[in-house]
Amino acid sequence: MDNNSKNTQTESFVSIKDILNVFLRNWYWFVISVVLCCSVAAYKIMKTNPQYTRSAILLIKESNTRRVSSSEVEALLAQSGNMPSKLANEVVVFQSPSLMSEAVSRLGLTTDYAIKGRLKNSVVYGAGVPVRVDFSNVPDAVSATFQISPLKDSLTAEISKVVYYIKGEKYSVKDTYKVVLGESVALPFGEVTVSRNPYYYSQEGWKNTEIVTKRSLNATLRSFGSRFSASTQPVKNNVRPSDILTLSLTDYSPQRADDLINMIITIYNERWVIDNNKMSKSTSLFLEDRLAVIENELNKVDENITAYKSKNKMPNVEAASQMYMSQTTDIERQIRSLESELSVAKYLRNFMTNSLDDNTLIPLPAGINSSSITAQINDYNTALLNRNNLLSMSSEKNPLVRDLDASLAEMRIAINSSVANQVATLEEQINFTKSQQLRTEERVAQNPSQAMDLLKYERLQKVQENLYLYLLQKREENELSQAFSAYNTRVVNPPYGSPLPVSPNKKQLILIAFAIGLLIPCAWFYLRLVTDNKIHTKKDIDGLKATYLGEIPLLDEARLSKNPIKRWKQMKKEPPMSKIVVEKGSRNVVNEAFRIVRANLEFVSKGDNSKVLMFTSMNPGSGKTFVAINLACALAVNGNKVLMIDCDFRRLTLSHFFGERHNGFAEYLHNPEKNIKEYIRKDVKYENLDLLAVGTLPPNPSELLNRPEFAAAIEELKKVYDYVIIDSAPIDIVADTQIIAPVADRTLFIIRAELFLKEYLPNVDALSESGRYKNLAVILNGTINYGGGSYRSYHYGMKKSDGYYNKK
Repeated sequence: MDNNSKNTQTESFVSIKDILNVFLRNWYWFVISVVLCCSVAAYKIMKTNPQYTRSAILLIKESNTRRVSSSEVEALLAQSGNMPSKLANEVVVFQSPSLMSEAVSRLGLTTDYAIKGRLKNSVVYGAGVPVRVDFSNVPDAVSATFQISPLKDSLTAEISKVVYYIKGEKYSVKDTYKVVLGESVALPFGEVTVSRNPYYYSQEGWKNTEIVTKRSLNATLRSFGSRFSASTQPVKNNVRPSDILTLSLTDYSPQRADDLINMIITIYNERWVIDNNKMSKSTSLFLEDRLAVIENELNKVDENITAYKSKNKMPNVEAASQMYMSQTTDIERQIRSLESELSVAKYLRNFMTNSLDDNTLIPLPAGINSSSITAQINDYNTALLNRNNLLSMSSEKNPLVRDLDASLAEMRIAINSSVANQVATLEEQINFTKSQQLRTEERVAQNPSQAMDLLKYERLQKVQENLYLYLLQKREENELSQAFSAYNTRVVNPPYGSPLPVSPNKKQLILIAFAIGLLIPCAWFYLRLVTDNKIHTKKDIDGLKATYLGEIPLLDEARLSKNPIKRWKQMKKEPPMSKIVVEKGSRNVVNEAFRIVRANLEFVSKGDNSKVLMFTSMNPGSGKTFVAINLACALAVNGNKVLMIDCDFRRLTLSHFFGERHNGFAEYLHNPEKNIKEYIRKDVKYENLDLLAVGTLPPNPSELLNRPEFAAAIEELKKVYDYVIIDSAPIDIVADTQIIAPVADRTLFIIRAELFLKEYLPNVDALSESGRYKNLAVILNGTINYGGGSYRSYHYGMKKSDGYYNKK
């Protein structure tokens, strides 16, 4: 895997541990978000009036829309869908605007009352209303709202904040009106009457301001209609719901919801009885008229049938026809039987005639009904068997055998004669039966047109008779329904419901607010984390091929505020560049960090005689001067002779820190005949630390640094000092750093946490591999310790008396 792909993985991959660390170190934002969201939810709960749901269960007995339908048709309609048609009809009736309109008008629900409160106006109804307002003289299209406040005498009140709407236009009235309770007062939109409610239950009397709202009937219907529903039981396991309806209403007042549901049921029953009586009366008139007409038609048909039979002298045609048809069937059955018997007799005759052997047994067919022939054949077969048995024990010359042969011959002659007589008899019977069949068929076929005409009369008579009986039955049913008219519904359960409000759902709102309170910072920090393209910790630069010397923390704990918001702002600020934090004997976090960098630098420089260290960075403000100063101090404290050279000829940061503005390195490069040691300043605090400032700001920094005297001066100073630290400008911004690079033994590249972009990491590796900057090493500056960070080991062995906890 190459360096670019490794950096890309490091840049794009966000582990769960990283996410949890971000969440944990910003825990206070979660607390703030949850508290704010829960506060908003609590405020909404306190501002919102609770709503209650009331439901009533009804049993629908029958539908008046199909009273005259037959049972067969009703069964067919009931099987045509998942819900019986009558239930669908009744659902529509209960949800009709006309039913709701009459219920609202009877209860006077176009006027709403509320008691004014601090956070919300509490809806009151019935006995909870202190005073009532009569809007009977105000047009229905006018909507209005105003406040009524009691005065001290309790007999008068003050009307204020009058707002009314006419044809959608809003009108506000600033005037106040004083009214005597029980009397009328003229308001801009009409005359109203304010009276005390005799059922008001409060023992303290009327003290709070009452808000009265008058709405148009259409607006009231839309309001209640949207919260009212009529439904059937759901279908379960393909079982059709029974004739049960559930009426539900959600309202701010449970008592008002109960009253409205009961009123809707009452009006529905009243209308059903009225419609039922109207239908019964109209049905009765219709049935009487139809019965009279059908009775007249039936009498005419009876007269026509009687006259027709008398004229044609006809009995009952149907009975005669059935008799003749039965005789024809019997004759046909006799003919088939006789023909079958004749066929058997002819077979027997042929057998007797064509038999060549007189000693053969004669077969006895089952179809012979003659007992004499049957007896003759049985006697013949028995005698033949006896003759054959006697012959088997003697010969044909035996006299007994000869006598039996003579007797058998006579018997065969008698049988032939009997069979012939039987054949003749059967043929005569068949001819006689066929003649009877012809006579019977002629009787059936006589006068066919008369039979058909009579059948038409009888069919018409039957139709008229059935219709007449059906209407008589319906007339009796209709009379019974008029005698006893019961309601179409039965209340299985009156309006009931939970005493707890269904809206607002406090637990649900609080849980949702809590979840949103957690989700908002989670989403915010996660988006910041996945879209973050800056370096923060050592983990972010693990893919670098350049040598890593260590990291410098941003601030010590003593400087951070206890306030989380101020702490966050402090961590986002850049550390002061002009401060020396390294002190001899100090054991705070920053000192330990510079000691580790110093140790790593001495380790990687061992054997290569790296004396000249150039500090640079990619971004201005990376803290390279801060790191250079303090690392120089750390080397000086360790006994090394160190010289700091300010080669940033454009910003002079190092020179400004030590207060040196004249007679510096720039003057030496302009006049190299002088001794460079004359421009070196000794540091008072650190005896091994010297400074070579810029001096006067030169007009041509790059040309000045490119002189051969610069490299010669560095070579001369290397002989005197253990370390020569050069503070240069950022790379790729000006050419100064590339000019200085050849004289440096090692380049220390400063990466500022929270500033350096991850996409520039491949550029750092490219600089290290290009060879333009010798022995390039990286120092991570300005890392933030969020608790348990990468340099938590610095805390090892420290006590509260150490400098880490004290302000230095």
